[in-house]
Amino acid sequence: MHVSQRAPIMLYLSLILTLLTALACESKQDSRRGNPLESKFAGQYAMLVKVTVDQELPVIGNARSETLTVKRFSVSGVDGTLVAEEQVCRIDVIAEGPAQPSFSNDLISRFPTITSPLSIEKGEEGWRWYRERSGIVLGAELENHLNDELPTESSDPRLVDHDSDGNHGVTIPIQGILEGELHAVLRYADELSGTWSGISSDEWIGTAIDYTEQSVIASTHEILMTQFPSQQVNDPTLNAVIVIPLEVEKADCTLVESTLVERGLIPVREEDERDRNEDAPFGYLCDGQAASVYDEQLLERTNCGGDDPFVLPPARIELEPKTVSPYEAERCGAIDDTRSDEALLKCAEFEFWHAFSDGRLIPRQEALEYISNSLSLLEERVLPERLNPDLGRLYMLRGMFYMAIGLENGVSDYLIDSEAYSSLDFDRVEELDDENFAVIAFDLTLQMTLAGLAGEHERAAEIARNGLDYVLGLGDPDVVEDKNVGAVLGLSGTTMTWPLNTGIPQKTLEALEAVDCPHNIEFCERNTVHAPYARPGLEYHKAEVYARLNMREAYQAQLEIVAQQPGYEDWPWREVVEIQRKEPSRLLNKYLSYGEDEYAQSYATMSSGCVMCHGR
Repeated sequence: MHVSQRAPIMLYLSLILTLLTALACESKQDSRRGNPLESKFAGQYAMLVKVTVDQELPVIGNARSETLTVKRFSVSGVDGTLVAEEQVCRIDVIAEGPAQPSFSNDLISRFPTITSPLSIEKGEEGWRWYRERSGIVLGAELENHLNDELPTESSDPRLVDHDSDGNHGVTIPIQGILEGELHAVLRYADELSGTWSGISSDEWIGTAIDYTEQSVIASTHEILMTQFPSQQVNDPTLNAVIVIPLEVEKADCTLVESTLVERGLIPVREEDERDRNEDAPFGYLCDGQAASVYDEQLLERTNCGGDDPFVLPPARIELEPKTVSPYEAERCGAIDDTRSDEALLKCAEFEFWHAFSDGRLIPRQEALEYISNSLSLLEERVLPERLNPDLGRLYMLRGMFYMAIGLENGVSDYLIDSEAYSSLDFDRVEELDDENFAVIAFDLTLQMTLAGLAGEHERAAEIARNGLDYVLGLGDPDVVEDKNVGAVLGLSGTTMTWPLNTGIPQKTLEALEAVDCPHNIEFCERNTVHAPYARPGLEYHKAEVYARLNMREAYQAQLEIVAQQPGYEDWPWREVVEIQRKEPSRLLNKYLSYGEDEYAQSYATMSSGCVMCHGR
């Protein structure tokens, strides 16, 4: 078995083959008369190649990855010799590690097609076929594409911008706990062989020996630059090839994919399934069915019963805001360094609330840049001490923004590498304003989540317990104030998800009942400019806590309270609540499925954690 060096998380693709020369019809007929195998095997096929690789990663240990490569495979004759042509149509990557590469249709469309000789022989036990080691290099021009060393430095003159995006090599997006991209040179190479029964309608079956390599030239994460050794798993069933005859003169990728889907060999692409369900573009449930209402996934387990409690949620399905931004008239336009300190602070906050309530990634990224540039300008000035709380508030809002974009918009770096983002901002808030209670709750939530992601569950539970006690004791111990209410609500969406046998979900309900939501606090009485759906959102949160604790009667009664709140009729999650009013067992059964010792998920830990109250 060949062992090659590959960059971390990079999975292994099959090689791509093309036919260089087409013969005229007459010469084809002459060739077929000289080679009876051509008349028997020439034609169009759908090919699926599966390659499984083990890789030893730091901390994680052994991580197994599987690559499914879908190809259009055709066989023809050239000068009496059988030639195989392969065109890659689709690549699916399944990884156990913390990150997973993805290959866009645009990138795959740039894979050139190459050719290789195909050998087919008849033996005592049937036909055997063999396609020799072949391959192609993407991102560099090599004299010998199968054997030359791959470039490792950005100064190597052999590098080319294969996908025309301004970067050396090819750009590969990385998703998962790590999120970013790498720029690499890839060598796709493999060797295929197998058998055929001799019946024309039968599949060819076989195995693949993988020789794929990559060299990372640049990456958004330093760890992705490290070349970790990997080895193909020594099990033919995990490195299988299937070739299915197609009864057409000329196949395309659409036919190839649909053939493999119909046989249950590959899943329907998510975007294809969405096209088939245009009336319900709301995501997909654990049984593969399209959701019938927006965010119906809230009623299902994010990991569909998997055992990893800290999988970060995928980016939320973006909706156009239902209402015009109430901050539109207040927005200041481009940053102007002649503005006063107070004006810069106010303008940056308007940008935050405008984009935070919008909920979509691009407006949020634009606002984040605006706030960061404003903070840089303000820090260059010597602000009067009286403005420290206002400057601290702007740092708090940016720290919140990093958390929201990481949780809701799929930019997981902001959560995983929080020491470079939210944590820095929250530390700065404490320096400027030690009375800022909101940042205490956000920082505690971040700490307990990061401890959980690191597998430090006892420490995470300790932070949760101590955090609830701490925020209940803020301010005057004899008075329920906005700081108690706000801080408890800042924690409870996360602490309610802890395993029941820790007692933390029960303690969360006790904390919510202790502060209640006094009518002298605006968001307890009405929807606000900053939280247009505060009332239905907060009341639904309490319903979720009841469901988490299997308090069926209290849960059902709380759903009726949710339905009576102002703004409920226009709330994007109204239909999710209506489903629960009709089928209360839906959410109750979700929470029962976690048992006593599993972490659960709440809307606050999924991709609607902020917009459920603050969206518009």
